[in-house]
Amino acid sequence: DARAQAFAVLDLPPTATPEQIRKRHRELVRKFHPDAQPSLGPVAQREATERFTAIQRAYETLTT
Repeated sequence: DARAQAFAVLDLPPTATPEQIRKRHRELVRKFHPDAQPSLGPVAQREATERFTAIQRAYETLTT
C-alpha cells in the first residue's frame, strides 16, 4: 500500500502525527537534497536525486 511505503521511506511508524511527518520530511530534505552536497560525484549525485524524489513523493502521499 502506498501509505505504508511512504512511512517506510520516511522511516516513520504508521502512527506518526502530521507534525512528526513534517519534521522528518524537513530533516531528510536537508540531508538528501542534491544541491546540499555539491562535491558529490555523478553517481552519488544521481542517487541523492533519486532519494530526494522518493522523499518528496512519500511526503505528498501522506499529506494529501
